[in-house]
Amino acid sequence: MICTCPICGARASLEVMTGHADAAAALETAFALSPVGRAFVKYLGLFRPAKNALGFDRVAKLVGELLPEITAQRVSYGGVSHDAPPEAWAWAIEQMLNARAAGALQLPMKNHRYLRAVIAGGGWRGDSAMPAVPNVPQKTTAASSSTARQLSGLAALRAGREQ
Repeated sequence: MICTCPICGARASLEVMTGHADAAAALETAFALSPVGRAFVKYLGLFRPAKNALGFDRVAKLVGELLPEITAQRVSYGGVSHDAPPEAWAWAIEQMLNARAAGALQLPMKNHRYLRAVIAGGGWRGDSAMPAVPNVPQKTTAASSSTARQLSGLAALRAGREQ
């Protein structure tokens, strides 16, 4: 059965999509981040190049870059650490998806800086004068990440659930 991913645009058989080790690990991790999981999968679509599919290796890297902050319920932005419960992540992603629909985001996203800025703004608590989607330059930062690190994070998450 050939499937088209509505988020990344990839076309492949269902067996291939679920059989790819990085894809399976990334999706399992993303859905385990409830209530962030489903919103996070939509967020990944913001990284898809206009004329290409988002590769599973890139998906694994993107998930792995945010997993430590999401599970710690903390986000660091501008050198300051902020509380970020799951509701904050889900709210911030929804703000970004709304901004995409309004044409206010430069796509594809290159990094998570913008998401961190939205959460750090505190609007998810309703106590911030900062606009829902801040005017933050979207700069690419060098981030080193590997599949091994992603799988290590996944293993730690699984170990935490089994206790």
